[in-house]
Amino acid sequence: MRLRITTAGTKIATITAWYIGIVVVTLTLGLTTTPVAGYIAAVGLPVAMVWFCTRTFRGDSEDVAPPRAWWRMTERPASGYVLGALFAAQAIAYGIAPASWAEPVVRAAAFTAAAVIAAGYLNSSARLTRGDVRAAD
Repeated sequence: MRLRITTAGTKIATITAWYIGIVVVTLTLGLTTTPVAGYIAAVGLPVAMVWFCTRTFRGDSEDVAPPRAWWRMTERPASGYVLGALFAAQAIAYGIAPASWAEPVVRAAAFTAAAVIAAGYLNSSARLTRGDVRAAD
């Protein structure tokens, strides 16, 4: 059986654990190896967290057995629009961050990752808004 997380408390605990893990790994790599390793973890681990959460979290109106459609990231459109806007704001922040923040390649990767996640959430919500709620494609 596939892992499915359906309760609000478990979702909050999962996201909290991911964030703590991201901070610990990022700081550990940044302090014990090179700052670039920490930056790479700071970009890659949140992408992994978003992927994990969109594949395992389920809302009350969703069937827990089948996988979600590849494009679907949330139960309802509103949450996807909010998360899309937040990730878009994060992408903008990476785009205007001071040059000293990180290596240019890492800044570009962070910007791209946040922008792609934002686009994914916004696409998911647009499709849910128009009523495209099919099972996995």
